[in-house]
Amino acid sequence: MKVTKLIIPVAGLGTRFLPITKAVPKAMMPILQKPVLQYLLEDALRSGIQDVYIVLNHDQELIRDYFTHKPNLEEKIKKEGKIKTIETLNYVIDHLNIHYIYQDEPLGTGHAILLAKEYIGKEPFMIMYGDSFFLGKYPITLELQKAYTQFECNIIGASEVELQEVNKYGMLLLDEDDEDRILGIVEKPALRETPSLLACNGTYILQPSIFKELEKIKQVSGEYLLTDALFRLMRKEEFYVGKTESVFYDIGNMNGYIKANQDAYKVLK
Repeated sequence: MKVTKLIIPVAGLGTRFLPITKAVPKAMMPILQKPVLQYLLEDALRSGIQDVYIVLNHDQELIRDYFTHKPNLEEKIKKEGKIKTIETLNYVIDHLNIHYIYQDEPLGTGHAILLAKEYIGKEPFMIMYGDSFFLGKYPITLELQKAYTQFECNIIGASEVELQEVNKYGMLLLDEDDEDRILGIVEKPALRETPSLLACNGTYILQPSIFKELEKIKQVSGEYLLTDALFRLMRKEEFYVGKTESVFYDIGNMNGYIKANQDAYKVLK
């Protein structure tokens, strides 16, 4: 069964990139000439996703505006012979069903995902975040689809990181007898305590049963966290690794964002 629905929570305030994020949502920060969110949607389209649910806040209308046709602009650049500059964007707009869900308060990723419950129904669905960027031969979304086809259960996307970076991520605890099976996640472990070098990279395919767990979790520092619901679901259902050959960039911090632009310039230009 191919997963056809994707949730992208982008309603965060992007405080690490202030002051630019006062006006520009973090997911709209550019990698070269395109915003991060456009790369995610292009990959989604290439892997069979049909419906995308973007969870945003009321100050992020720029996102809706960007993914909407602009007839006057398009006619002008067509006459100037520059229509190719937005052909990829227009293809995304025309071939994906993009839906918008508003998160009225910054109550965390778990709350954002739960807002899409009625739209997902009883289908498995994909999650991606606007602060993850990937460079590789195949879309990360396609690699997740491949893993789901193989294991037919909950999938957590994972990338190998350097030992000195494990204290920045949720690191996967794997079954010794089955290196693809996930037993748990250790959040930001000390270097000597990491269970592996596979870090959660912010991509998932989850069964709709996650919504029941999201409804049960409690706030932590004012937020409902997806990871808390994952921990609960791991006690009941199987989780497997969605490995990727792509290079993962955590662009939620300035170093990762700059590195992503530098490498993208070498690969995509």
